[in-house]
Amino acid sequence: MVGTTASPYPTYETCPTQSDLVGAYQLLLPRGPAWGEGGPAREPGGVIFGFLEVLAAVFAQLHAAICAFYLEYSCFTATQTYAWWLAEYGLPDGCDPYPNLCQKVAAQGGVTCAFYEAIAASLGWSITCGENCSAGPGCLMAGQPGGPLYPPGTLMVFVDLEQSSAYSGGQNMGPVAGFLEAGMAIYCGPDISALDCVLQRIVHAEIQIVYFFS
Repeated sequence: MVGTTASPYPTYETCPTQSDLVGAYQLLLPRGPAWGEGGPAREPGGVIFGFLEVLAAVFAQLHAAICAFYLEYSCFTATQTYAWWLAEYGLPDGCDPYPNLCQKVAAQGGVTCAFYEAIAASLGWSITCGENCSAGPGCLMAGQPGGPLYPPGTLMVFVDLEQSSAYSGGQNMGPVAGFLEAGMAIYCGPDISALDCVLQRIVHAEIQIVYFFS
């Protein structure tokens, strides 16, 4: 199994064959009759030619292995190390926004709301976000009377359920906010576990995510 995206890199066929190596090795032999120069020893069937054929057969296999390994340097062409590529990039992962290996390798990432919103939109979720309630209505700023006191670095995510084609209804029995304090009731809200799973993959781990709905 290999990446499904076409490789942008050219292919170079530079692996010498056994025949290529025999010719190259003959050019490296010392000159003179003792080394078969100009005689049948260097011709097919000759003693020196036969020795070089055996030597070339071994090194042709080595060259083939080296050339094959070049393919493992790109996700587009890797085969023998493809499982290692997947492990390195944490795939397969049902929550990853880049399920294709080469797409994930090429992904630039980001730490902006525009990036989070674009990723969510590509998966069928309509969201806006901001830090400390800057994204939309329905939420009081930290410290305002009656407002929730969210610490700095809290990401407010407003989910438009009606515009989210990925939302299939249902409820999530867990807390919809990213954290609970002692005495707080468990919130039974819309099931956005699929969205949360994706955002938890791309939002920095130290950032708390709090969801609001419209």
